[in-house]
Amino acid sequence: LDIADEHADVELRALALSATGTAMVRQGKWVEGMALIDEAAAAAGSGELGPKTACDVYCITISTCCEASDYRRAAEWTEQVDRWMERQAIRGYRGECRLHRAELKRRQGAWSDAEREARDACRELESYRLMDSVGLAHYEIGEIRLRMGDLEGAETSFATAYGFGHDWLPGLALVSLARGDVAGAVVGMERILRTGVPASNGVHVGGDLLARSMILPAAVEVALAAGDLEGASAAADEMGHIADSFDSVALEAAARHARGALALAQDRVDDAVTELDQAWRLWRRADTPYEAARTRLLLGRARAQTGDEASSRLDLVGARAEFARLGAKLDLRQVDELLGEPDGAGHMGSRTHKAFMFTDIVASTEIVEAIGDEAWQDLLGWHDRVLRGMISDGAGEVVKHTGDGFFAAFDHSVDSVRCAVSIQKRLAEHRREHGFAPRVRIGLHAAEATRAGDDYTGQAVHVASRLAALAEAGEILISEAILDTAASLQVDVSDGRNVALKGVREPIRVRQVYW
Repeated sequence: LDIADEHADVELRALALSATGTAMVRQGKWVEGMALIDEAAAAAGSGELGPKTACDVYCITISTCCEASDYRRAAEWTEQVDRWMERQAIRGYRGECRLHRAELKRRQGAWSDAEREARDACRELESYRLMDSVGLAHYEIGEIRLRMGDLEGAETSFATAYGFGHDWLPGLALVSLARGDVAGAVVGMERILRTGVPASNGVHVGGDLLARSMILPAAVEVALAAGDLEGASAAADEMGHIADSFDSVALEAAARHARGALALAQDRVDDAVTELDQAWRLWRRADTPYEAARTRLLLGRARAQTGDEASSRLDLVGARAEFARLGAKLDLRQVDELLGEPDGAGHMGSRTHKAFMFTDIVASTEIVEAIGDEAWQDLLGWHDRVLRGMISDGAGEVVKHTGDGFFAAFDHSVDSVRCAVSIQKRLAEHRREHGFAPRVRIGLHAAEATRAGDDYTGQAVHVASRLAALAEAGEILISEAILDTAASLQVDVSDGRNVALKGVREPIRVRQVYW
C-alpha cells in the first residue's frame, strides 16, 4: 500500500487492499477486512483497473465470501462478475467463476448442475494452465460425489485433486469413515489438524480461521465415530469461537450442529435437541438443504431419546424426503434404518420409467495381456474417470461400476443417446490425439423397471445389458423403445432389425446409432 500510494498506482493499491482485507478476514476481523475488500472491488467495478487486476480482485472477493460461508453474497458477486467477463470477452478467468458457481450449486442441492459446472471449470482452467484451481475443481467434484454416496467416484476425484497439488483431506478421511475405516479416518484428520498455527486456549489466534472452519466439522464427525469425546469437544469449541468472529448463518449452523452431536454422544439429550433444532433452522435460512437434512436426522435421533416419538418421526421423515430428492444414497439408507424400514424400503418395489445404459470395454483380457497389469490399471482408471464424468454431465446416474464398464440410468431417452454418442466421440478423439483408447460397446433400452434401493431390476435392465453384449467395438445399439421415447435424437440410425436376446421371450427390434 505504501508503494502504491507513493507511485499513485491504482492497480497495486487494489491488490494490496484485497490481500490485506483477506488476511484480516481469515483472522476473524470480518467487518474491517470486508471493508477493504469492498473498496478494492469498487475500484474494479469502476473501470479504472486493467482486466487481469480486476479479475484477481473479483476472485479474491468471491473466494472470501464462499470461504466465510456467506453464500448469498458470493452468488450475487459471481453473477455480476460473470456478466462483466462476458462483456469484456475474458475467457480464462471464467473457469474460476464456474468453480464458485459449482460450490454454490452444491450447497443449494443442485448436485448435477454443480458437477457439470465443476467439470467445465476443470477443462477451462486446465486449458489456461491455472493448475492450482484445477485441483480445487476436482476436489469440488469429490465433495459432490461423496454427498451422493458414490465413494469410489469421490476417492478418484480427491486423488486427482491431490495430483494437481490440492490436499485431499478432509474429503478422503470422510470417504474412509463412510466405508467403516474409522482408524484410517482418524489418521487423516490428525495429520490435517496439525497444520497451521498452534492453538492457544483452543483457538488458533492469528491463524487462518476460515481454513480451520472447513476442516473442523469433519474433525468432530471423525472424533465422535472413534469415541474420542475429548477431541470432538475441542473441535466443537473451536468451531464456536470461529462462528463468533463472523457474521455467517452457515458457520453458526455448523457450530451448533457440532455442539448438538457432541451433546447427543454425551447423553445430554435435552441440550442436543436445543442445539440441533436451532442448527437445522439456520441451515434452512442459509439455503443448504443437505446440511439441514443431516442435522434434522440427528435431531430425530435426539428427540427419540427424550421419548418424543411423534416429533422424532416427523424429523426423520422430513430428512428422508430431502435425501431422496437430493439423491444422497448413504444418508437415505441410514434414515431408513432409523425409521425401522428395510434398506431402501421407501422406494423398494416402486416402478419407474428410465432409459438404461450399459457400457463395456471390448477385448479387455487381450489388452491386459498386451500392456501388463500396471498399465491396465492406469488405463482403466482413466476410462472410469472419463465415462463417469460424461454420464454425470449427460444427466445420467451411475447405478453400478461393472468392472470394465458402467450401468447407468437416465430420466430421458434422448439424454442417454446423446451421452452414448459423446462417449464414443471422446474415445475416438483420444485415439486420434494420443494413439490409443479402449474401444467400448454400448447398449440402450427404455422401459419400466423396479427400483430396489440404489439399484434397478427387471427385464428392461436385462435387455439393455444384452444389447451392450451384442454390440461390436465402437457401436451403440438402441432398442426401438429408445427411438420411440426420445424427443429428438439428432443422429442418424440404421434400419430396424429383430434380434433374439437370451432370457427375453419376444424378439427385440434394435437399431445402430451412426455417431
